[in-house]
Amino acid sequence: MYTYLIGNIVQTLICLFLDLPPLSHEPSDLTLSPGSTAMFRCYSEGHPEVTYSWVHNGVGVRQSSRVILHEKGEVLEIRSIDQLDGGQYRCKAQNEMGEVSSSYAQLSISTGMYDR
Repeated sequence: MYTYLIGNIVQTLICLFLDLPPLSHEPSDLTLSPGSTAMFRCYSEGHPEVTYSWVHNGVGVRQSSRVILHEKGEVLEIRSIDQLDGGQYRCKAQNEMGEVSSSYAQLSISTGMYDR
């Protein structure tokens, strides 16, 4: 807040800083065994408040008994993963000022001792 004195009139200017939500934390690649739990994280400090959504291989992720979104969607947890869960994941952060997407994170499901 800024206050200015102009003659006998005091003017107060309130500045709101609205911005696109830049990502300060993006999801990382994971390689896990079937049955494990995968967790991806994404975070932005945009204003107004940011909401999150996730995409898996180009399709929006929906919550289920195995797929849980925590912390307003900042954390994606996938329990008891299998081969169908493998692929690319991307986080989208959005607010009234716009949207920004993370880089893709690869979830690789190991198939045994011969994985490299």
